[in-house]
Amino acid sequence: MIEQISLRKTFGECLEKLGGKNKNLVVLDSDLSNSLYSLNFAKSFPDRHFTVGMGENAMLSMAAGMTARGKLPFVCGETSQLLFKGLDSIKNSIAYPNLNIKIIGSNSGLTNAEEGTPRMCTNDLAILNSLPNLKILAPVDSIELKSMMEFMISDFGPTFLRLPKISLPNIYDANYQFKLGEPDLIQKGDKITIFSYGHMIHECLKTCSELANRGIASQVINVSTLNPLNTQKILDIIQLSELIFTVEDHQIPGGLGSLIIELLHKNELNSSKVISMGITGYPETASHYQDMLQRTGLNAKAIYEKIRESWLEH
Repeated sequence: MIEQISLRKTFGECLEKLGGKNKNLVVLDSDLSNSLYSLNFAKSFPDRHFTVGMGENAMLSMAAGMTARGKLPFVCGETSQLLFKGLDSIKNSIAYPNLNIKIIGSNSGLTNAEEGTPRMCTNDLAILNSLPNLKILAPVDSIELKSMMEFMISDFGPTFLRLPKISLPNIYDANYQFKLGEPDLIQKGDKITIFSYGHMIHECLKTCSELANRGIASQVINVSTLNPLNTQKILDIIQLSELIFTVEDHQIPGGLGSLIIELLHKNELNSSKVISMGITGYPETASHYQDMLQRTGLNAKAIYEKIRESWLEH
């Protein structure tokens, strides 16, 4: 059986190690220190850990103040609460002034399915991509997450890390190095290209295997940097493919699919071969993540059926 690794636990372990290397690193928490494993950091560096409870907007403003004292804040919270309670501070106190603050959005996308609609966030990219200076990252596994965190602590500027609640198997090997903005080819194929990011990559790889069994060659591209994007590399990949799919547990408007279609229009290229798969409407409570993927048509089987149908019509 393939080992399933908690990215939240990996995050907590990396955070503690980074805290030992950087004495200015401080952590602000909104009642997630147990599930996000930032409790490890709190035990090792109690004077650099701050629990703010449910005051996400105040927590983000506190982080902005701490940067004025030379600190490097990691602000940890649930994505839905950080964005909808803390957007004013993210926009006006962090993004516009280009402060060196790292925002960790846990339980992203549909991975918080059992908590219900108010606790899921499927329009975060649409909101965050409208803000200046903000980098947006989505790790596919624990290895990429570790590499991203090493990058984040050495890079200047505000960053949002889209972290899932679920555990995932590793795709990359230990030699992998994250490169900001670079789409990465995970599975090679010459007919169909699937662009995705984060935990949805795993469903896409299952789909890719099923397509191969039917004689349809497809490739999977990991777009782990949602902002900034290497747009030329995206264009090069698209022009070599017969059919393009974007797959994400995010609302279709404002998501990766929208970004790619806008890119094609900007370069006066035909976008008709791009098909976006994502969330329509607002998902309701499900018993678990896989149940939610089935309901929203985003599990491997549903993705395969959509691609197969589109390929036959192509």
